[in-house]
Amino acid sequence: MPREEPIQLHPHPRPFFPWAIWFLSSLFLVYREILIVSPSVMIPELKSSLSISSQDISLIASMAIIPFILFQIPFGILIDRFGPRRITSAGILTAAVGCLIFAMSYNTFSACFGRALIGIGGAVSFINVIKILSNWFKPQLFATILGVTISLTVLGVLFGDLILVKHIRIFGWRDAMIHYTIIGVVLAILHFIFVSDKNPALRYDINPKDRSFNFSFSLKKLLKQKQTWILTAYATFSEAPLFIFMGVWALPFLTAYHHLNLSEATFINNFYLITNAIFAPLFGYLSTKMKNRKLFLILGTLLATFLSSLFFTHSLTLGS
Repeated sequence: MPREEPIQLHPHPRPFFPWAIWFLSSLFLVYREILIVSPSVMIPELKSSLSISSQDISLIASMAIIPFILFQIPFGILIDRFGPRRITSAGILTAAVGCLIFAMSYNTFSACFGRALIGIGGAVSFINVIKILSNWFKPQLFATILGVTISLTVLGVLFGDLILVKHIRIFGWRDAMIHYTIIGVVLAILHFIFVSDKNPALRYDINPKDRSFNFSFSLKKLLKQKQTWILTAYATFSEAPLFIFMGVWALPFLTAYHHLNLSEATFINNFYLITNAIFAPLFGYLSTKMKNRKLFLILGTLLATFLSSLFFTHSLTLGS
């Protein structure tokens, strides 16, 4: 059986191009996050405009999360098969259309439908970044750049939410969402124009159109790997609760349970974003440098569990 040749990397003819498409992909992550958490900063406006209850708002907010989770695997398969250029551009456009439908909604059903499209389109965002990193950068830089990506994303969301709040106060929530629809369309066009599926720094096409590829066989082989299930379980139980809670429920929880006003709740919630932005690239770099991913997975989980227990069980006060 012939041995597979390793991927050979050569100097890229345009050395800044990989960084440009990586930054463009990171902007999509920021865009997705802002759209997903947007209902949390417009609760009074939604109640008044749509004549709905707090339970309805919870339903509308969660409708972006469910398809976001369900479409991870389908988008992963599509990006592996066709590359990130077309699939991700379509995902951005889908999220933008969902944003437009949400902006024009006048009842719970249409608002939920728009939010579902946002979740579907946004599902490809993180997979796209992973594909870009694996295609265009050296493996030794993967963890560090991924950490930097998370930092840029959370910082973008941090400032993006502040901008969105002011945007809503000036234009109203409907016009604000229409403006974000336009941003999404522009982002989709830029992604389609500039992102390339093929890296000329490699000897061969990254996404070969191999008609003999057996998906069922590859999937069974993947599912038989013990590490696949361990890492999947880790990501599910460590990231999903934080992603859903901080994105949808954190502000209502802090205002209702800890009796904080919206400004105080936002201030506390932003610390999650700030610390994430600091430690994501740091842990990525250190785990690569020390060649020990497991250590940081365990330490990070234990620390997050301890701090979460304080967050949910102790009273929070801010000094005047």
